[in-house]
Amino acid sequence: MKIMVFLVRLAVTLIVASPVVYWSWGTVRATTTEDIIVSGLIIAAYGVMFTLLFCFVSALTKLLQHDNKSS
Repeated sequence: MKIMVFLVRLAVTLIVASPVVYWSWGTVRATTTEDIIVSGLIIAAYGVMFTLLFCFVSALTKLLQHDNKSS
């Protein structure tokens, strides 16, 4: 269930961010292939980082809820 919520939030974020990409297309066309590849790698790294952060926070939340129930 939590993964589904995460995917919905990710989809909403992409929908909101898409006009920014569309409006800045002139700038994107002026960049070199190397710049685009580096940007893609940075975006992928942020995606991995946020996924790991989401998993960590989810695990920490479950751990804290378990500790509260045992108290």
